[in-house]
Amino acid sequence: MIKYSDFYFRTDLWDKPIIWNWKEQVRHEANNHKTFKPKISHLEILSKDIPKDLKPKIKNELFNDIKTSEEKKHEERGSNNKFYSVKKTK
Repeated sequence: MIKYSDFYFRTDLWDKPIIWNWKEQVRHEANNHKTFKPKISHLEILSKDIPKDLKPKIKNELFNDIKTSEEKKHEERGSNNKFYSVKKTK
């Protein structure tokens, strides 16, 4: 069942829009807290017709899209507090 609060995502991996939302345990934080840091495990793909082997790839693409979007917001604000820290390699 599609709810009014579900989100839609398009990808080249699947020809239809993908319905997704945050898992129930983190939904309030994701929608109401500015300091919420999403994890890939927080995402829930709700579209039923996607093959199981394709779901992890789509979830990964969605997560990367969210992460990129959040990083851009912080850059636009000029924030020194980066959403995701970059690990330095030796």
